[in-house]
Amino acid sequence: MKKIAVECNLVETGGNYRRFKREDLGDLLHSIQRRGLIQPITLADSNSPDKPYKLIAGERRFRCCEILRRSVTAILREDLTEEQIIAIQLAENIKEGINPGELAESSFRLYKGLISEKRGLDPSELDAYSPKDLPQEYRRDIKLKDFAVIIGRNESTVRDYFAFAALDGKVRDLVIDGKCGFSKAVLLSRLPQDIQLQ
Repeated sequence: MKKIAVECNLVETGGNYRRFKREDLGDLLHSIQRRGLIQPITLADSNSPDKPYKLIAGERRFRCCEILRRSVTAILREDLTEEQIIAIQLAENIKEGINPGELAESSFRLYKGLISEKRGLDPSELDAYSPKDLPQEYRRDIKLKDFAVIIGRNESTVRDYFAFAALDGKVRDLVIDGKCGFSKAVLLSRLPQDIQLQ
């Protein structure tokens, strides 16, 4: 673990990156503008030559520094396993009161990340898959109940997350933008995709 200063354009935000509006960052943005970044973000090494670091925790602080075009102070964790990274990200998301739709999408991306790590695949190879079309052989690699234990949720919550992640992108956006409730969206997931938006 070491403290470093990094330019934002060298940080891979990956699938865990949330959607922030400038006004949502309000006081934090003004504080960083006046005082600088007081609490470092957490990074890990990335496999990308263009972006050698991967954001683990501190998305709001990172986004503020990005908007202000400032480098970020970070703690570089070189000792983390993928499971530890997931645990840190989920703890951060719960602490921040993340939108359940974003948490659901993030959880499914993390699930695919664990599968790709287990199979020795590049994570981008699984990007195109939704929960509905993820091959059964991949699902057998990490069972739903085991993934639920990894992220500290019950199995039915993970099923809801995956049902949400399988929805039409326009429906997911309505939840993430606060225009539709998460529970309602999960119910919509039971309908054929062509009538989910009606």
